[in-house]
Amino acid sequence: MNQQTNLKSDTLSTAKFEQRMEQIKNDIQRYRRVEQSAELKEFQDLKKVVETKEFQDNKNYLLHRKYRDTDEYKKMSRYGSLRRSIAVRVYSWAMSSENFRQYIEFAKSGQYAQLQDKEAVAASSELQGYKAIDKSLKAKWYHKSVQSPKVPEYLHLDSEIHTEEFEKSNAFWANPKRWYTTDESKQDARYTELKNTDNICFYLSQDARQIADWESYRTLFEDECEQMSVWKSGFHYTNKNLKTDHSYYNEQAAYNYGRNAFAAGSILSVETKKENVTASAWHPTKGFITKDFAWTSDVLQTADTFQTTKGLFLAKVRVSGGANAAMYLATGECQPVLKMMQWDGKQVSAGVRTNKDEANITIQNLKAGQWYIYGIQITDKEVVWSVNGQEILRIKNNFGDISFFPAITEFLPEGKTAGAGKIEIDWIRVYDK
Repeated sequence: MNQQTNLKSDTLSTAKFEQRMEQIKNDIQRYRRVEQSAELKEFQDLKKVVETKEFQDNKNYLLHRKYRDTDEYKKMSRYGSLRRSIAVRVYSWAMSSENFRQYIEFAKSGQYAQLQDKEAVAASSELQGYKAIDKSLKAKWYHKSVQSPKVPEYLHLDSEIHTEEFEKSNAFWANPKRWYTTDESKQDARYTELKNTDNICFYLSQDARQIADWESYRTLFEDECEQMSVWKSGFHYTNKNLKTDHSYYNEQAAYNYGRNAFAAGSILSVETKKENVTASAWHPTKGFITKDFAWTSDVLQTADTFQTTKGLFLAKVRVSGGANAAMYLATGECQPVLKMMQWDGKQVSAGVRTNKDEANITIQNLKAGQWYIYGIQITDKEVVWSVNGQEILRIKNNFGDISFFPAITEFLPEGKTAGAGKIEIDWIRVYDK
């Protein structure tokens, strides 16, 4: 099966894909740091209060209730109306006059009957004064006013609205900004303040399940290519009796025992170059024979330092030149081989080769001399290939518990126009859940 594809226009560039990988790592660390913070705990505690229906209903009530709809307003309005009435005005005047208050006290006493005794009145200047008031128009108005129901109502309201409790309640409801004087308003403001902080905004924007999924990946293997300590030249075979350092009769370049592999500037390179050598080469019918080669190349693998049956393999790779190059997952047997990428001097392909069949996909718009991040994820059910995070191939996993290990090579197939080439690895990482 041979297919062709292109990287989609919205596929991240290599630089942005690397940034995204680093961002994921930073996001996980930041998410867990914020999760343990006192700031988040305070926010979550306030959220349990502020976002309740009861809290929001009360907030809306205090913000929008009109003062004129309150009992306090109604009582103050009624009080003002009563105070302007004639009955209350007369009563209030009477209570403000010292002489009249004395007359009222006299009128309430048992001595009031003396005003009907002419001789007693004639003999007492005090009674004469009370008699004069009693006959006055003001006294008639007063006696009429105290019979009005408005006066006792006024007196009742007057005693109520001048209590500390009422004055406080009235001042609260009369204030159009009453909500902002409450403790609840302070809670609401603090909740909003916390919700808008960078850390809380970040935390709320994350998918907890996605964070947990990312966090579940553990690093099985990592090489930043500063040196070649995890790599060994030559092939690796499960059968320990097989020769590992050899070339192939049907190829133009001899594998050069690691001499064409270099680690410098955190870049691991394998090169194909013009060089006359004589090497041991495998012939399909004659076995190992001696052959003269005009070119040399190399192959590296990690079988002695790292192998795994499952995992996500990622490698940042760059190719150049006309020689063929490949980054692949080997098993110690001839088959299967999982090609993360293979360069034929013109284009890149990826795929799998087994004893029974082969599946390949060519990615047409990848360019020589540019870095790409190639991936293979092996799960219990599937094997998925990707470039810069874009899936390019998916097959069923029929490999069981076969262990795979990374390998790198440059080679010149028979019949191909020979030329120099190079494959470079910036880093390789393997993760598993």
